[in-house]
Amino acid sequence: MKCKRVISAGLVLAFVMGFTGCNPQKNTKAIEDLLKDYNDALNDLDADAVRELSDWSKKDSDYKAIEDLLDVHYAEESAGDGFADYVRYVASTIEVNYDIDNFTVKDDKATLKVEYELADWKSVLFTDSYTSYDEVINALKSSKSTITIKSKIVFEKQDGEWKLCQLSKLKEVFEFTYETPYIIWPVVEPDPTGTDPYINDPTVTEPSGTGNEEPWEQVVDSAIAHLRNNEKIITDVETDFEIDPVTVCDLNKDGYPELIYIKAESYNDGMTFSADLVIATYLPYAGEYVESIVIPDITYMAGDGGSFICFTTDKEIVVSYSGGEESDYHVDTMIYDFDFGLIEHYQRHEHFNYDYENDDYWYSYDYLMIKTAGEDVPLVDSDYYAGIGNYIGRADVVFASNYSPWSGDPEYGLVSKPKMTALSFVGAIEYLVSML
Repeated sequence: MKCKRVISAGLVLAFVMGFTGCNPQKNTKAIEDLLKDYNDALNDLDADAVRELSDWSKKDSDYKAIEDLLDVHYAEESAGDGFADYVRYVASTIEVNYDIDNFTVKDDKATLKVEYELADWKSVLFTDSYTSYDEVINALKSSKSTITIKSKIVFEKQDGEWKLCQLSKLKEVFEFTYETPYIIWPVVEPDPTGTDPYINDPTVTEPSGTGNEEPWEQVVDSAIAHLRNNEKIITDVETDFEIDPVTVCDLNKDGYPELIYIKAESYNDGMTFSADLVIATYLPYAGEYVESIVIPDITYMAGDGGSFICFTTDKEIVVSYSGGEESDYHVDTMIYDFDFGLIEHYQRHEHFNYDYENDDYWYSYDYLMIKTAGEDVPLVDSDYYAGIGNYIGRADVVFASNYSPWSGDPEYGLVSKPKMTALSFVGAIEYLVSML
C-alpha cells in the first residue's frame, strides 16, 4: 500500500447520512483535490489544515475532535518521545482510499464512501513484547499486513467551494493511539548460584534488615497458599473475562511482594458478572497474606464494563477505575499510603448530553473530592487535574492495567511508564515458585 498518516486519540464521530443525485462528475476533481489535501494534513498531524478544509465552527464537536485527535504534542509531553514517534509512524501509514464512481451529489451536499488503510499495528502489538519503541516501529515496518476501516465522508459546498462537513469511524482509525505497546520492564533473574534467596529486581527487594525478617520460603509459601485458597474465584475471572488476573509486585517496598488479583464477586447464569480488585499483603507477625485493599465491582459484564489502572509512586499506591453508562460515565481515583490507608479519593463524572431538536450533542463534567465522613467537596477542573497530576507525574510503575486512557484524560501520562505483566493463575504460582 501507499503509506499515509493518522492522528491521535479519542472521540467518537458517528454520522449516518446519504445523498443521491446525478452528474457528479463535474465536482469530482474538486473533491479529489480536497481529499488529497485532507490526507496530507493527516500525514502531517496538522489539525489547523484539516479545519481549513472544513466548514466547522468552534462550537462543532468535529472541530474539537480534530484538535484532540491530532495532538501529538500531548503524547510527547505526557508519554515521551518514543511513544510520540510510534504515533507518528502509525499515522504515516494511513491512506484514504475511495472509488470516485460512488460519489453522489444533491444540491450543495455530497457523500463518498472511503476506506482508511493503515499498518496492522494490532498484529504487531499483541503478539510480542519489546524493549524499546524503536523495536515496535521496526516490527511495523517489517510487516506487510494492513487494517482497513470502511467509512463515509460528507461534504458541503460553501461559496462554490467543497468543504469537509462530517467524518465517521475516526475513533476506530485512531484506536492505536491509546493501545500502547508493551515495553518490557527489565527484571534480573534470581542469583543462579543460589546464594541470594531474593529476587533482585524492581518489584521484590530484601527486607530492610530489622533482624526480624521472615524466612523467605515462608513468605512464598504463604503467598501460594493465599492464591490457592482463592483459586476458583480468581480462575473464574480469568475464564469469563478472558484476562490474566494476577500481578506480583512489592508495592510499598518493604521487601515482601504484594498479591494483586481480581476475584469473582457475583455470578449470573453461572458466569462471573462482577469482580473485585484485591491487594493482599504479607503480615510478618501473622505469617500469612491478608486482604489489605478491596475495591468492589472494579470490572463487570454490563454497561461500560469497567476498567482500571493501578500504579505506585515513591510514597503512594494509586488505583483509578471507571465505569457507568454513557449518560453518566465516572472515574474514581483512590490514593493509599504504604500502610494501605486511604489518603484521598477523587471522582469525575462525564455526562453525555443530546439536543434532539437540533441533533447536537456535547459532554459536561463534574469533579469531586469524596469524603468518608461529611459531604463530598465539588472541585473546579483545574484543581482536579492538578490533584490527579501530582500522583501521575510521580508514577514509578504501572502494576496492573486494562484501562486505555484517551489523550485528554489526566491518566494518559501513564502510557509511557514501565508496566508489570499480569499473570494467569498458573503463571503466578509458577512465578512465586521460581522465587524459592
